[in-house]
Amino acid sequence: MPINGTYFAWEDLTVMLPTGPAIDLTEIEHSWDRELEHVYGQGAAPRGVGRGNLKLEGKMTMKREQYNLLLIYAKGAGKSLPRLAPFTITCVYGNEDQGTSTDQLLRVRLKHGAKTMKQGDKTSEVSLDFLFEDLEENGVSITAGLNLL
Repeated sequence: MPINGTYFAWEDLTVMLPTGPAIDLTEIEHSWDRELEHVYGQGAAPRGVGRGNLKLEGKMTMKREQYNLLLIYAKGAGKSLPRLAPFTITCVYGNEDQGTSTDQLLRVRLKHGAKTMKQGDKTSEVSLDFLFEDLEENGVSITAGLNLL
């Protein structure tokens, strides 16, 4: 709970891409979804829960200038954007009242890109959809214990 009533806001977010701080990023979203379903036996009530796969995906929107930095990074690697080696996206939230909170999206792979521009627009934006293989929220891995040997 904030001490002085200040909650995390967009201005408190710093996003790091392989190209450095993403100052022209206008939106980032990442989510996890775990398949869970009731398991039934005798009677009508659930007997337990069956567990399935974990899905980790996200989307980011940026100004064309930020996208161009990613293209320069890809060109330097000799790859196209969807063929880049997996990379990390780090989201750091920090303000005076809350301290710092960090999300690390590990082994990110870009899977879809879209550019839109219409009459009257003042800037050009690009959206990139991505998958990632692990999420660490303040050092806690979302996949901890899922891939037991």
